[in-house]
Amino acid sequence: MLAHDPSLLRAVFDESPIALLRCGVRDGVAGVIREANPAAAALLGHPVDALPGQALAALLPGLDLTVPACAPDGVGRWPYAQVVAGPAADPGAGTGDRWVAAAVSPLSAAAGPPDGDVVLVVLHDVTEHRLAELRLDREARCDPLTGLINRTELLRALAAVEPGTDGPLVAVVFLDLDGFKLVNDTRGHQVGDALLVAVARRIRAAIRPRDALARIGGDEFVAICPRLAAPAEARAIAERVRATLDQPVTVEGRAHRISMSVGIATAKAEAVDPADLLRQADMAMYRAKDAGRNTVRVHSAEMDAELVAAQRVREALLATLGPERRRLGGAPDATGSASQQDADGLVLHYQPIVEIASGRLAYVEALARLRLPDGSLLYPSQFLPVANRAGLTGTLSEEVLLRALAQRARWCDEGVDVPVGLNLAPGQVASASFAGDALRMIGEAGDEPRHVVFEMGEFGLLEATGPAQLTLRRLRASGIGLAIDHFGTGYSSLGALRFLGPHRVKIDRSFVASIPGSHADRAIVTAAVSAAHALGQRVVAEGVETAEQLAVLAELGCDEAQGFLIAQVLPAPQLGLRTARWAPGTLTRLDP
Repeated sequence: MLAHDPSLLRAVFDESPIALLRCGVRDGVAGVIREANPAAAALLGHPVDALPGQALAALLPGLDLTVPACAPDGVGRWPYAQVVAGPAADPGAGTGDRWVAAAVSPLSAAAGPPDGDVVLVVLHDVTEHRLAELRLDREARCDPLTGLINRTELLRALAAVEPGTDGPLVAVVFLDLDGFKLVNDTRGHQVGDALLVAVARRIRAAIRPRDALARIGGDEFVAICPRLAAPAEARAIAERVRATLDQPVTVEGRAHRISMSVGIATAKAEAVDPADLLRQADMAMYRAKDAGRNTVRVHSAEMDAELVAAQRVREALLATLGPERRRLGGAPDATGSASQQDADGLVLHYQPIVEIASGRLAYVEALARLRLPDGSLLYPSQFLPVANRAGLTGTLSEEVLLRALAQRARWCDEGVDVPVGLNLAPGQVASASFAGDALRMIGEAGDEPRHVVFEMGEFGLLEATGPAQLTLRRLRASGIGLAIDHFGTGYSSLGALRFLGPHRVKIDRSFVASIPGSHADRAIVTAAVSAAHALGQRVVAEGVETAEQLAVLAELGCDEAQGFLIAQVLPAPQLGLRTARWAPGTLTRLDP
């Protein structure tokens, strides 16, 4: 009954709070506005009497009001269409922009006198919904702190790179800040965040306008540099970016000096594998870190070969030290044989340290080796960096200690009560639990701390601060022997002797090698011996290979010697410690 009351329909149309339009349809496409109610006029920003005759497409650019096929109930179903109502070309650029969604239905003859193809358009202001969508989209694509694109968008942009007429190459420049963690830890995350924003601005100003810039991690940035004619252009961009931090960055009135390690990888634009190119640039960046930081390195095929080799090392370490093997009892116990120890990847070799004056065996240093599946043995310098990156350094050191204690127990059973020495990684003593863990393992092995010597490189000792110093002092107080390894290669050697108070000082082999003919090396060793003895510490000479070297070292007052002249580095069964004897003074091997 209501549908046949034109006056009621007119009142509903005019007074509805919903924006309503009657539009003529020609050829299935909405065209000209026939009528508009006040709500529609307010939404569109025009007087009611100015709307008839205007094309809706001109007022709402991009809105498609094509009439679809009718549903069984005779009413067309339209998806909402979101368009910008305003002058801005970019929907996200204008603060006064509004977004409108439209739903359209054909009007039947019952709604009024026939007037050709007519549709009813219902408009809704969906600005808040659209702004929320834009925010979510931006958050999915951009770093919220700097506004730069994120890793996902970076890979998408890299995949879309095309070769240009001015250059067929694209480069990925991977940028990592040196020393940022220290700023974050000492001054707080607020200052750290402000520093990242300032650095992002400097990088953006240093690269070209066409280059894309992303922040993909805490202090990691990546630039995509397309349309390069030669790899040297990427190097020039990278050096320019690195140089932006030559001047300190001021945050909250304080200048911060940080640097940047940069890695570069290039490829032809038509043959880009985004993930692989990013990996290559990341690898080159780590090479820049290893080279001393604040430098630039370019990815090479040799790096890929080294990565394959490093993966083999990592797999061998995991096979030996991984949680699955340890849970299944892969590590030998104190009763295991040497052959059982060598069956897996980790192998311990040993070298004696002998007292020069008496020929007495002072202790035996355990030296780890890693056996690969092809049978080759790797030295610590070849596998420790991989262990460190894999987070296995602590586990490796524990395993070496357990095996060395097991070997010492076997020597004791043979009548040779000799202490064992092990090398520590600098990061180990920084752990507050290290001293307790080491003492617990020694106790569980049924041994005493005085039968263990921990050796640590001089640089590691000099960098030991805070918790690391407490750990070293606790170890020393427990009776564990401490030795400074490679002594003389650092910058504060004598200070380390006084402050850390080791039991032994091991003179680096570089001084020993030339000591017979070098007055300078003689003077250095003499000073080190005098200082160590004044502090009650013994002096060990490393790398002794000739009788002439030993004679000079003995004359200068060295207490103990280690090197090929005294004994080779060998597996435990081949050392022959049960019968080993050395002549006092010359350390000539006396047993067969």
